[in-house]
Amino acid sequence: MKDLKYVPEAKKLQPGGGQGRYQTPETWITGPCPYRRDKYYAWLKHRSQARYRKEAYDLTWEQFEMLWFNEEDWSNRGKQSTNICMSQIDYTVGWTLDNIEIITRLQQLRKPKKNARS
Repeated sequence: MKDLKYVPEAKKLQPGGGQGRYQTPETWITGPCPYRRDKYYAWLKHRSQARYRKEAYDLTWEQFEMLWFNEEDWSNRGKQSTNICMSQIDYTVGWTLDNIEIITRLQQLRKPKKNARS
């Protein structure tokens, strides 16, 4: 299993024994599954970055999770040219379900930027 980027090691699973609140994975939106939790925090970060760049963002958590349903694909994300990433088809439309494709980083870097924001 590849290290999950957004899921920290559980430090405190039982009440008592120090400061802080203990973790209760059963009450999380994603449940106790570490892959779903990692995807959820990646979606939150992705949405926040789009809002910061003032891009339209219409992907819900359920749609984002559906796009990355395969755990092998999720583990294959990264910054190398052979890794995969989520990219917009048309940069002027924003992040919508119809305007997204999962491609390799090399394909994404080779895409023409003629319709990119200025």
